[in-house]
Amino acid sequence: MDDAAAILLEYRTTKGFSSKEFAESVFIKESYYKRIEKGTTAIPLDLAKKFEKKYKLILVEKEDFDENDDYSKYLKKNKGSPETMIYFKKRGEKPEYD
Repeated sequence: MDDAAAILLEYRTTKGFSSKEFAESVFIKESYYKRIEKGTTAIPLDLAKKFEKKYKLILVEKEDFDENDDYSKYLKKNKGSPETMIYFKKRGEKPEYD
């Protein structure tokens, strides 16, 4: 899922969607989508699946997750919402964009 942000950005700009239109198409706020696109927020697995289904994209590769690995320490539980995969990024690092 490391390349998900770049894939979403390229697809959105190629198809001529504004970030607001693209975000609203999967029922999220534009500000949240922009953080995902910039790489400052990890895309949750359920949201990645929504983008994949709606736009026929591949954001999650099967090898991204191994059934035998324990990912429980990376899961963030929110009240009333499903578990979300999170990752940690070193402070000061920013993704590069064209």
